[in-house]
Amino acid sequence: MKKVELLAPAGNMEALIAAVNNGADAIYLGGLAFGARAFANNFNHENLIEAVNFCHIRNVCVYVTMNTLLYENELKKAMDEVDFLYKINVDAIIVQDLGLFTLIRKHYPDFEIHCSTQMHIHNKEAALFMKSKGANRVVLARETPLEIIKDVVSTGIDVEIFSYGALCMSYSGQCLMSSILQGRSGNRGVCAQHCRLPYKLFDETNSEYIETFKYLLSPKDLNMLDDINKLLDLNVSSLKIEGRMKRSEYVGLTVKIFRKAIDAYYNNEKFKLTDEELNQLKLMFNRGFTSGKTFKQNDDKFMNPERPNHIGLPIGKVVNFNKKYIDIKLDKDINQGDGIRILSDFDDHGLILNKIYFKGKLVNKGFKGNIISIEKREKVNINDKVVLTTDSILNEKIRLENNIFHKRIPLKIHVSAKVNNPLKIYVIENTHSIEVVSDEVLEQAKTASANYNSIFQQIDKLKDTPYFIDKLSVDIENVFIPIKLINDLRRKAIEQLNIKKINKYNRINKQEYILENIENKKTSFILSEINSIKQFEQLKNKNIKLFSNDLNVLNYSMKVNYLSNVVNENSTIIDREYIIASELGVLNCLNKSFIAGYNLNVTNSYALAFLLENNCDLVIYSLELDSVKIKMIEEAFYKRFNFYPNTATFIYGKRDLMITKQKVAYKGVSKKPGMIDLSHSFSLENDKKQKFPLIQDSKGFTHIIENDCFKYEGEVLTSNVFYRFIYEDNALKQIRRI
Repeated sequence: MKKVELLAPAGNMEALIAAVNNGADAIYLGGLAFGARAFANNFNHENLIEAVNFCHIRNVCVYVTMNTLLYENELKKAMDEVDFLYKINVDAIIVQDLGLFTLIRKHYPDFEIHCSTQMHIHNKEAALFMKSKGANRVVLARETPLEIIKDVVSTGIDVEIFSYGALCMSYSGQCLMSSILQGRSGNRGVCAQHCRLPYKLFDETNSEYIETFKYLLSPKDLNMLDDINKLLDLNVSSLKIEGRMKRSEYVGLTVKIFRKAIDAYYNNEKFKLTDEELNQLKLMFNRGFTSGKTFKQNDDKFMNPERPNHIGLPIGKVVNFNKKYIDIKLDKDINQGDGIRILSDFDDHGLILNKIYFKGKLVNKGFKGNIISIEKREKVNINDKVVLTTDSILNEKIRLENNIFHKRIPLKIHVSAKVNNPLKIYVIENTHSIEVVSDEVLEQAKTASANYNSIFQQIDKLKDTPYFIDKLSVDIENVFIPIKLINDLRRKAIEQLNIKKINKYNRINKQEYILENIENKKTSFILSEINSIKQFEQLKNKNIKLFSNDLNVLNYSMKVNYLSNVVNENSTIIDREYIIASELGVLNCLNKSFIAGYNLNVTNSYALAFLLENNCDLVIYSLELDSVKIKMIEEAFYKRFNFYPNTATFIYGKRDLMITKQKVAYKGVSKKPGMIDLSHSFSLENDKKQKFPLIQDSKGFTHIIENDCFKYEGEVLTSNVFYRFIYEDNALKQIRRI
């Protein structure tokens, strides 16, 4: 059985070293562009070379994130980056964009590609489709349940699972809230995290606000440690820890504990997260923990509507205050330099304890049961909770641990030392072998001759390397070996071994881009206005092509075609003349042409060509494109293929801002339990007084939608050359308010 990979995040070199030293098998990190964490420190080219070399010497893989959607004018720069990563022996690239995927696969057929969770793969059929196109791994949606994970593993493709860290409220790749409301696209690495902002819940049935907690879209943090055996029983390929924007202490500690849990599984030992380990994890960062939708955690088990930030560990409460000081009664010890947060009705506020007073005197520690005083900066109330958010002593301990490589690599070494022959050292490490030979020959010893112990003493000087001697054998005569000679040869052997490991791939270099024939796509696609339907009677009066995912409507008229569900865990489709594919699994189920829906996130001409190459007749562009970007795509496509493709773009309707498995309106969000009537219609309201209806589809998934949008209002459109139009409305999906 192949052991699961422990995959750790790195936002900088310090975090990378912490991950490697604590037992990570692989690291994922981002360059300065094209990654879904644009605000992490990330790695420039010099840093990337250093990171890859450091990891490969220590038998750790490096995956680089290029998991954003790319516009037409970014493709050349992106491929230049791919070429650089290919040449420095990066192990794999993590990709969302279908255009970048096909460019990498065709130009670099021996470069491993992982399909990012942003690609919205959440069923067996999508995994099979991407496997058939050359993907090596799929990173499943974080909402995927165990039974579907098992199905995907059965396809034979590598399956990566998020197992720890921050969760998104919406399915990744399908969240447009930040993009549409603020112009910061989560699909392009600059998400404004609207799920962590305050909202009000509005009961549209009664036209009144519900008294709820503030943060109705803010999930807890994922922690699957208690259920790790259930994941490993499925033979998933990789367990992923989220956190490229987290500190090195967070990375080091989480990797260390996951390493312990994974090793226990393969040693047939029982792993149980101790209270101390759990508290340490909570101190690194937590919004409360959940095992997530994989283990069907719902409502208050999944959400933390009270606060969207780090809640630390409770350590006491406010018992008194005046103009200058706040008095806190401690339930736990606390130290100077620790970070705390006071949870107040006015507002939460955090601070570092630079000064602690006990009975009027400055102290460097407060003990459980004491009432300490700190300088007052913000408004507080009596009985406000106080939490510890940073433990300075724990962090220092972790930093020291992070600098120690805990899984040194065993070497088998053989030394040949014979009179009138050069000194030879053979080094074997797994599949790597090195032989180094001295320039000078050895002389017979006149006094003390070399022996096993004297040779071992010099060969064992490996403390500044990742290696240790597992076995040393010698073939030795009565010879004298200068200490400098054997030390120089040992260093040379290790250097050559490192070089061989750094250059681990014998790659075939860049290949020509060849696209399969798409000439048959030149013919015009006859598409009447795609319209919404609110009443079936409209079908009788309009000669239009309609799309719906409602079975009653589909059976009403053959003019109505099938709109596949955006979330489709079992890959079910209904055969009709045309299907709008909303997720990649549909493509593997079809043996005929289809329309690519906007949920497939086409933002460049190579993504467009990829779909046309795979039996698509018409592509509906991403909702995140404007007319200028669409025109760039069409012109680039025409320049390459000498015809304009059949395309459409959204111009009017209600766009999905989020698609989530979580019920936003549930009784646990109310400050008055039992007051929410789930049969009512609800909407969310943000601090700008914008309301967003909550609707539920036939599969039970919640859609947070905007109100009517006219996307190109007031803009001159070139309809016959660059655009075909789609009028769309959520009513066509026959989804209902909740």
